[in-house]
Amino acid sequence: MTLTLARREISTIQRNLIFSSIMNAEVQYITDDKGEKTGVIMNISDYQSLMEDVEDLAACAERRDEATIPHEEFLKELKEDGLL
Repeated sequence: MTLTLARREISTIQRNLIFSSIMNAEVQYITDDKGEKTGVIMNISDYQSLMEDVEDLAACAERRDEATIPHEEFLKELKEDGLL
């Protein structure tokens, strides 16, 4: 069985991870005199997790034009290199 994810699917997965991070974070909003949200306060660990997800998404975007290989071939290379 060959596991191949399209770049679009990977991007969707990354967006879903970031969305999940945001939705699971406890946030407090800073508002102006009119009650409009102007800022967010969040736990530092939630912020760090969110930043890691953003960095991962950026790395995926930078590499989206790179050639891909089938999952089985990737596993074979890892085994040949003694990494698996």
